[in-house]
Amino acid sequence: MIMKRTVLLTCFTAVTLFCYAQNNSEYDKYKEDVLESESVTLLVNDYVEGQRLEHVSPRIIDDPSDENNKCIVVTTNENPENTYDAQLFISTDKTFKAGDHVKLTLRLKADEIQMATIHVHASPGDYVSTCAELIIGTEWTSGSLDFTVDDPLSRDDIKTFAFNLSYPSSSNNCYFDDVYMAVLSPVEFAESDFEASGKYGSYEYVDLGLSVKWATANIGAKKLYDSGYYYAWGETKPKEDYSWGTYQWCNGVPNALTKYCNNDDYGYLGFTDKKAVLDKKDDVASVIMGKKWRMPTADNFLELKENCTWTWGVLNGVYGHKMTSNKNGKSIFLPEAGCHHGTESFHQNILGNYWSSTLLDTENPSHAAYFNMGADFNGIYTDERFFGRSVRAVYP
Repeated sequence: MIMKRTVLLTCFTAVTLFCYAQNNSEYDKYKEDVLESESVTLLVNDYVEGQRLEHVSPRIIDDPSDENNKCIVVTTNENPENTYDAQLFISTDKTFKAGDHVKLTLRLKADEIQMATIHVHASPGDYVSTCAELIIGTEWTSGSLDFTVDDPLSRDDIKTFAFNLSYPSSSNNCYFDDVYMAVLSPVEFAESDFEASGKYGSYEYVDLGLSVKWATANIGAKKLYDSGYYYAWGETKPKEDYSWGTYQWCNGVPNALTKYCNNDDYGYLGFTDKKAVLDKKDDVASVIMGKKWRMPTADNFLELKENCTWTWGVLNGVYGHKMTSNKNGKSIFLPEAGCHHGTESFHQNILGNYWSSTLLDTENPSHAAYFNMGADFNGIYTDERFFGRSVRAVYP
């Protein structure tokens, strides 16, 4: 089942407009300053005693903390309960299509602590959806909003963000600076983009000209865009509950490991075995697909990342990445299959999580290495071994 993409709010880092357009698997980058750009519209909409005032342009002032810098200031007015007081609209010439990945980063502060929500509009006043809630503090804080235009944002005329400053103190100044926006449009892939090079046993592979050949699909997948089965690290069977309580290689908690432990602080009764790579009998690729197949190491994933051009897109309604070899031009598709935690699934059709066979973190052996992908990033991370993640096999 394909899950709808959801709204994410990450911790607040950096207001200037930064847009990316997808172009032949590379991002055509351009940068515009909100304070100077002619293609960006800034409007303020006020409520006084429940009455909406006309749109006005916000004031551009000297940054109170940096006399050489400019910033946007919006002054709120006292408002009746349960109504928004002031909205700062940021509209661009760019129309966000369904499926586009949007990242908004900014820097902001207020004279007094201010509650706010961020809304998406087709145009100022044409409300579509709420993206996030935030608290604006009295010191400059940086942050980012990260989401994909999808249900309920299925319209093709989205082009405005609104900062709704709610329940404010009278005449509270809210400041916005360093506003950037990144818009990534998914490429439409076809199954014919991913042709197999050969077959070993019952399973097809693609030769990308690297040190290993990559399976065309995830373990358990019937199609190359299917999620397949999910496995905890070092386990060879899918299950209903992914947690430390059900994890095979511990005694119920992360500091009671019974295998693959090189730190006695994490081993059960001080157990260590210095193993950092999965044994064949604990490697689900070898167990299911045959002895010459195996899970990729962290180095295999790094080789894939460094020697391929990766393009974010969608195949048969499934979001994921086309990894195209810089050596021979052949490609594989890695779907954003998400992960399982407890009895629930997370981030399906949003993030791709793929276990490696490598422990990697010797300080904390309860974490293993996995390859993680989103619309605008990929890399090696570590996380708790009990998580259920996808596996893409390599040969040999």
